[in-house]
Amino acid sequence: MTLATENGAAAGGAPWVVLDTNVVLDWLVFRDTRVATLDAALQAGALRWLGCAHMLRELDLVLARAPLNVRPLDRAVLDLAIRHHLTLVDAPPALPVRPGLRCSDRDDQIFIELALQHRAALLLSRDRAVLKLRRKAALHGLCIDTPERALGMQGIPDTAAPAVDPASVDAPASRELRA
Repeated sequence: MTLATENGAAAGGAPWVVLDTNVVLDWLVFRDTRVATLDAALQAGALRWLGCAHMLRELDLVLARAPLNVRPLDRAVLDLAIRHHLTLVDAPPALPVRPGLRCSDRDDQIFIELALQHRAALLLSRDRAVLKLRRKAALHGLCIDTPERALGMQGIPDTAAPAVDPASVDAPASRELRA
């Protein structure tokens, strides 16, 4: 297991980032250009993705549901990207939730707990229930925000080249899917 340092950076120095399922879908399935900066930061090693097996199971469940289950998807390519970028750690134990940091969507609490347990610098989400906690999370040293807002605030250039040619993207813009 890799351990985080005091400032939310991994042992290699790059800050930890926890990605909720919708952000992972935007990045690896829809190739949404709004997460191009995230893609560039992960590719360059400027950020390190932190997750647990529970999060991967949630991703699998979402990918199995319509409309994603009818979308052509090269699962081998997706799995390779996950193996390449994800640092897999144990799920957080059932600890008391920090005051004021209980997510109204119980399924999303694990993202918050994992980020806090490992002192991640960022939790990137599009989920309203998670985003409502951004001010309270900041008191604990965690930045919760959308990828495009948070990465600009962290000093990571938001002018990175898109992960794919935008003209080749055939999927509609990001959508929030519930697990």
